[in-house]
Amino acid sequence: YLQYQQLIDFFIASDQANLDGPKILTVQYEQVVADPVQAMAKVQQFVGLTPENVTENTQRRTILTSSNEQATKAVYTDSVERDTGLEAEFAPLKAKLASLYH
Repeated sequence: YLQYQQLIDFFIASDQANLDGPKILTVQYEQVVADPVQAMAKVQQFVGLTPENVTENTQRRTILTSSNEQATKAVYTDSVERDTGLEAEFAPLKAKLASLYH
């Protein structure tokens, strides 16, 4: 996890230093489930799409993977703040991982 976080931090720092403007958009899960329409509008704007572009090109496809149920389920909020109250339980693991990679 820490290696993943270091990569993300590197890419974000590099992106912020990009003189041509940002190439990475950070989207928070909580924002998506709280207001999916607004969150997707932000993504569409970032990649240069208008709502018309998206609705004109909508296609229904069959999902043939084990994640079919999850991919076809409506946006849900079950996982929002699911980790609340677990900080103390994860502290030893975080400390051990930090000692391995720093």
